[in-house]
Amino acid sequence: MRSKDPFWEHVDVVENKRSRCRHCGEVFAPRNIHRIKLHLAGVARGIKKCTGVPAEVREEALKAVSKRKDETPSYSVVLQGKNSLPSNVQYSSPEISQKNDNVMLLRNNNDSKVINQKLAKFFLLNNIPFDVVETSSFIDFVKSVSRCDHGYKLPSHLELQTEFVSEIEMQVEKYVKDVKKSLEKTGCTIMVENCCNFINILVYSPEGAIFEASYEVSVLETMDFGIREIVASIIEKTGVDYVVQVITNDSQILHSVGEMLEVNYPRIYLIRCVAQEIHFLLKDMFDEIPWIGQIIDHAELILKHMYHNDVVLSLMRQYTKDKELKHPSMSKLASKYQMLHSIFDNKNELQQLIASEEWYKLDSNRNETAAKVTDIIQSENFWSEGRDVLDVLEPIVQVLRLVEDDKSTSGYLYEELKRAREAIEGYRDGNPAKYQRILELLEERQGMIIHPIHAAASFLNPTYMFLKDSEYWDINMYNGMNLLSEKLVASGEETANFTRELQLYRKRSKEFTNEMSYEIMNSYHPREWWEHHQPRLPVLSKCAIRILSQPCKCSCNIKPSVSEVARRKLMNSTSKSLNHMFVTVNSIFMEKFRSMEKQNRMPLIDLETCTELPDYAVDKQDWENDQMDVDAKNETDLLCFGDKTLLQQLEASDWDINTTATLSQMLCNYGECAKVKYQDLNFDLLH
Repeated sequence: MRSKDPFWEHVDVVENKRSRCRHCGEVFAPRNIHRIKLHLAGVARGIKKCTGVPAEVREEALKAVSKRKDETPSYSVVLQGKNSLPSNVQYSSPEISQKNDNVMLLRNNNDSKVINQKLAKFFLLNNIPFDVVETSSFIDFVKSVSRCDHGYKLPSHLELQTEFVSEIEMQVEKYVKDVKKSLEKTGCTIMVENCCNFINILVYSPEGAIFEASYEVSVLETMDFGIREIVASIIEKTGVDYVVQVITNDSQILHSVGEMLEVNYPRIYLIRCVAQEIHFLLKDMFDEIPWIGQIIDHAELILKHMYHNDVVLSLMRQYTKDKELKHPSMSKLASKYQMLHSIFDNKNELQQLIASEEWYKLDSNRNETAAKVTDIIQSENFWSEGRDVLDVLEPIVQVLRLVEDDKSTSGYLYEELKRAREAIEGYRDGNPAKYQRILELLEERQGMIIHPIHAAASFLNPTYMFLKDSEYWDINMYNGMNLLSEKLVASGEETANFTRELQLYRKRSKEFTNEMSYEIMNSYHPREWWEHHQPRLPVLSKCAIRILSQPCKCSCNIKPSVSEVARRKLMNSTSKSLNHMFVTVNSIFMEKFRSMEKQNRMPLIDLETCTELPDYAVDKQDWENDQMDVDAKNETDLLCFGDKTLLQQLEASDWDINTTATLSQMLCNYGECAKVKYQDLNFDLLH
């Protein structure tokens, strides 16, 4: 059912409940009014601008999206020439004049190049990762220097290490205390993330996240204690009564910690990282649905060919005006969706490229791969089927956008996945043969995405309870509320009060639907509504606030990531101490959550405004390294499972020690070392 948003007047409903812009004909996935506004406003990256919208409509759309914009301001440099400083960075010098708070003008066209060279030299000579230039702390530093009216004198290294670092440590200490103080009301989540060979453990609450520990997986395996003991110690340190849930993205940790919680902490529940499960769902679709897999394969082939040769890449950038195609990450499967989207964003430019005389003159384009890439880009079928892939995956990606938010999202997941299923059912109804398998894969994975507590959280979200026309109650909510009662409600009189209050809420008593209640409901996070009604519903409110205050994933989006900070600390012999890591990561969290607090401490999460995923794309070098790993794995898989002739010869033999020499000679043909597992025996075979 559509909302009453006036911008629906600018689209028509077409096949499979999609929306077509009346001004330019662009087609959108069902029910996404915010993307339509961004399209009309022409301001969002990755969303095509409307070419026919009247100026007054564009202005109204721009006002509408500006009201909902919830982003940190970007800082850029505007130059009169073509050069520019690194993205999102401003710089000031005697030759720079300030235009406004966020933009600087360089008077000399050559300043940019000189500054960039000095910046690159600084990073290179001091072995500083180049992605530091995109961090908010670096941007804030450059911004502050640019505003220094009387010149800036660099401190000595001793001043930095003692006076200024000590001040940061004191700020971090206060931040951690403030977060822990908030746990009495909201409770917290223990996040246990396995990422890039590190196990990272965080404590999350709406007030902020606290870094607790990071362990190398290889080192953890050699220690006398394991992850069960580590998680247990952090639960005790945080306070057993304050920990609501544990989230992890590792199946072994899920099993090990699950057993420990069941025995020692039965009131704490354990859930899978929803973000990762959605990535797995997308992988299922890429692997098991041929027409989707083919489009993704063709998109990857386009990407590989464009970036395999510097001459081809240079020509592509001429046509795309330096807009890049996104390189997918192996671990984040939604990055393939982003890759395909980036190709569609450059559709016209790529078609012009492969139709150009320069394209056909390139020696590197005189091969089968180049011919296939040319055919793909010229093919109407690729663009038609590719659009269908983007459209049908959009509802799933919308769920991922929700849970990747660093806010408390548990009260929204169940409803948003339900909406995604309904949208895909709309596609299925129009073409069962094409879309039925997508629904089946969603159903198969749903049990790992949705925990019963998510259904209970949805039931406790007053936005759904009081704005729905029909009764908001189903079997999953029933099971979830029973689990909630078991985990969070004490026995005896509290149980009786919980049951009584639950019935009042479920019957939508008039005292909960007055003007003030609706204002809170429509403007703030659901837990604010429960705080308002806590005097009337004390037991149910306490449970609702705790459940609704939790996230659905096991990490927070920061740059650099916790694993990257851990890796850099490991490589830097002067900063390996745990306290140094504690201060570094928590200072990043402090900056992030203070920024969120300035915008709105308890914002309403509007599902229609969740338009951006984290940028999962990796740089070209990391992507090429991933491709090498995949190629190596494929060769090993061929030896282990795919070569029937090899297996048949093994089965025909007695597999004794004399067979090893023969087998080794056979493996010489592959030119690689291999490990072949056969009848539960492992032999390392070197050619």
